Amino acid sequence: MPESIRWAAEVGNKKKVEEAVKRLEKCGLEPEVNFDAIQEDKPTLKQNLKAFFSRTYARQVAFIFWIGAAYALTVNLVSVYSSKVLSDLGASSFESLLGTLSIDILGTFGVLITVFAADKLGRKVLGTLGFGLSAIPLAVLYVAYLMGFLSIPLVVAMFSLFFLINVGFVGTLQYVPAGEVFPTRLRGLSVGWEKLFEFGLALPALSLYAFLGVANSLLYDIIVAIIAAAIYYFLSLETKQMPLEEIQRRYTGNEGIPSFALKDIARSKDKDKL
Repeated sequence: MPESIRWAAEVGNKKKVEEAVKRLEKCGLEPEVNFDAIQEDKPTLKQNLKAFFSRTYARQVAFIFWIGAAYALTVNLVSVYSSKVLSDLGASSFESLLGTLSIDILGTFGVLITVFAADKLGRKVLGTLGFGLSAIPLAVLYVAYLMGFLSIPLVVAMFSLFFLINVGFVGTLQYVPAGEVFPTRLRGLSVGWEKLFEFGLALPALSLYAFLGVANSLLYDIIVAIIAAAIYYFLSLETKQMPLEEIQRRYTGNEGIPSFALKDIARSKDKDKL
């Protein structure tokens, strides 16, 4: 795939636009571009930062922050305690390895579900379910831990279910909304903003789990997951089945890209080739 025509048109790089158009034409696509309307515009980092943190994108900034922060504050529980709990229950090193492998595989399966379901169910629904439903397997483990009937199969099953829901539904969405709710020139900042908190809060979260212990960590994660679901629901911007231009019009009141220069990126003379 060629570099983004949207990005090249927005910064006024006619050469990149021409190269992208030629490559798309070889695939049977013929986007209509008004090259005369493309003007060179290379904003500085300061200008991009000012735009990113402006009132126009206040909700977007809060939304992307919360995806990264809430994910970091909930997902690491399994990484800290899965092998320890299994070992405490009498599992051998090999059994613990198989258990954690099963957990990771289910998390990957959750990612595949989200890839196919994100644009049908919507980001708001998936993210809310990802946080909210992940509290259920943790609650089962918390009760089992307190009542003394924790077992190796139960731990593997509940941690696997947690990973499927949390990593699959929320973890995958870290990348999708960040690339949708900001205009082209700010998308790199958007992804970086999310990662700043996802990785920045991971170490404090790991330390907190170690301090709290197993039971309190489970209770903490249950509470945070429920709170995260509620906040995510109110902050999220639904973008399912919307082109980037419509997202920008709906949430910022502007096109987000110079549509006067790029008329239709998906138009082709031969519609059957699309």
